[in-house]
Amino acid sequence: ATFQLPEPSGNAGGACSATLLNVLYEDEKNPLDRFTFTQVMEKMRGILKRKGFTQIPQLSSTRPIDMNDKFCLVPDDLPGNRRAVLIGIN
Repeated sequence: ATFQLPEPSGNAGGACSATLLNVLYEDEKNPLDRFTFTQVMEKMRGILKRKGFTQIPQLSSTRPIDMNDKFCLVPDDLPGNRRAVLIGIN
């Protein structure tokens, strides 16, 4: 199965969610040069700031994350059932 990102414009969702989708779409354009977790967060913060939003995207996890690893919502080597929830709340 292939994972498709929804269209970020014209749908319900907040500025932070739309910005994350735009960053992920930008990352998809050059799949051999994937963004790190740090790059995704920095790009989101920069876009939101330039557009005048006050949100500051943050990341939390129940497992340790190396912020220099390539950004991936569900790593291929994750054992067990895969369930993910991505929620943006201000």
